[in-house]
Amino acid sequence: MIKGNVIVEKDAIIRSFTSIEGPAYIGKGAVIGPNARIRPYTSICEEARIGFSVEVKESIVFEHTHISHLGYVGDSIIGEHVNFGAGTITANLRFDDKPVKMIIKGKRVSSGRRKLGAVVGGYVKTGINVSLMPGIKIGSGSWIAPGAVVDHDVPAHSFYKWKGVAYIEPLRKD
Repeated sequence: MIKGNVIVEKDAIIRSFTSIEGPAYIGKGAVIGPNARIRPYTSICEEARIGFSVEVKESIVFEHTHISHLGYVGDSIIGEHVNFGAGTITANLRFDDKPVKMIIKGKRVSSGRRKLGAVVGGYVKTGINVSLMPGIKIGSGSWIAPGAVVDHDVPAHSFYKWKGVAYIEPLRKD
């Protein structure tokens, strides 16, 4: 089902039982679905893949990014060549329903928005069942371990592990 103002570029594939509500943009060579839901104010860029039962709401998904199956991306910016493992979720609403805060230039400030997901740099990889809390930023080239709950910013080129307590270490280059 495609409803509203939706642009679908050349060679994009929309698989069965997918719902797209405009305004929305689906870039050249993108693959959406099956059973995906693209909500209004979403841009899926060139060669991106939105998998089985993934929902994307008011977000930008850049080129060559793969959001696997059973995920949710809401009110977020997802960089190029990102790979979200199955079940990766970007939370976009604080539990206490207050405006989402972000760290900007070392200070925690209100975004003024009730809903705001994650900002994920390019070439990030997440394992399965990762939860990205509202307003966090993940630096380019970082990896997030399976099952992690990411509740604070992750610097570029880091490996984020979480086993009840988070810790970050630089990625090894060997």
